Parts: sequence; structure tokens; C-alpha cells
Amino acid sequence: MREGIVAAKQANNITPAVAKRLEMRTAHISQAAEKIAASDHGRIPAAQYHDLQRRLDNVDQQLRLNTGSVS
Repeated sequence: MREGIVAAKQANNITPAVAKRLEMRTAHISQAAEKIAASDHGRIPAAQYHDLQRRLDNVDQQLRLNTGSVS
């Protein structure tokens, strides 16, 4: 995900502010995953995994919307 954000920013497809917002969202999702895993012996239960995946999908969709990659 991060690579796509960086590439879009470097290609001037998104503004630095949009890139920063998307990077912050992915960082929060990563931190949440680490916290969940730490509290469950390195595992992420299915329900939380699906929620994290949904959140990442939302960031991906937002990136595609901001770059005009959605048809």
C-alpha cells in the first residue's frame, strides 16, 4: 500500500497532503494490527482481521479515487 501512495505522490497524481493522510491511515491500521496481535499471542482473530482488511481496502479505494484509477 505504501508503495502505491509514494508512487502516486511522485507522479503528482495526488498532493503531498493526500499522501500524508493516506499514509497516516495505513500507519494507524498497522498499529492496530500489531496491538491486536500482541494481545493474542501473535495472532489476529478472524473478526479483527476482516475489519483491518476492510479498513485497508477503504484506503486503497480512496487512493484509486484520488488518482482517477477507478472506472
